[in-house]
Amino acid sequence: MNEEYRTYSEKWLLLTKDCDVNTKWRASSLLEAMQTTAGNQCELLGAGKDEMDAMGVTWVLARSEIEINRWPGYGEEITILTVPLTNRHFMFPRYFSFTDADGKLIGQAHTAWSLFDISKRSIVTKVDEIARLLPDNSDLGVPTVIPQQIRNIEGEETLTSYRPLYTDLDFNGHVNNTKYADFLCNTLGLETMKKCEFSRLAFNYKIEVTPETDLTLRLIRNDRQFVLIGEDGASEAFRIGGEMRERK
Repeated sequence: MNEEYRTYSEKWLLLTKDCDVNTKWRASSLLEAMQTTAGNQCELLGAGKDEMDAMGVTWVLARSEIEINRWPGYGEEITILTVPLTNRHFMFPRYFSFTDADGKLIGQAHTAWSLFDISKRSIVTKVDEIARLLPDNSDLGVPTVIPQQIRNIEGEETLTSYRPLYTDLDFNGHVNNTKYADFLCNTLGLETMKKCEFSRLAFNYKIEVTPETDLTLRLIRNDRQFVLIGEDGASEAFRIGGEMRERK
């Protein structure tokens, strides 16, 4: 393990492709930036795509929880810092922070990643070989947080059907973790997304969603809270929860 890459940061300039109808950073683009930054650090640590491919595994996001104090907009440059933390059994916690050009913290995220066996289409539970490649950052004072299961809420409920499309899929043949944020925004609807923005977002990814998956999207909302549950028949595929606030 290379001590030089215990932590890793990248600067992201927000372009038109990264922004929504409000000219603010899209939630799915934020997730994509997190995924890319983590992947680039893994490359430097010897746990990148080539090494994973040789072992027949890939990184997948299992859970995440994101808090955003301010959503930056078009033309802003954001610094994303990521810190991998000591694995808990077969989950690999990773912390992220987002700072603006003035160095002000505008958000942070706690995530948990797993290794996915590409041929068996299942989570890998024997992870010692990969764990040895990652740094011991226990002295940095960053808390090791595994995001919790998202709980049910009371509220108005709506149901819609959805089958994954070409643009939802990544090279692993399943819906990429970043696309679930688009599922959420589209289900909440244009008028809601024009009036409100996310203050907190949490994702629980439970089973793989493929092009053959016929999803039922169950949205539950109250005043500011929401839970979106994706169901594949009797199985829960994913769950997204969080809170919103009015845009200023």
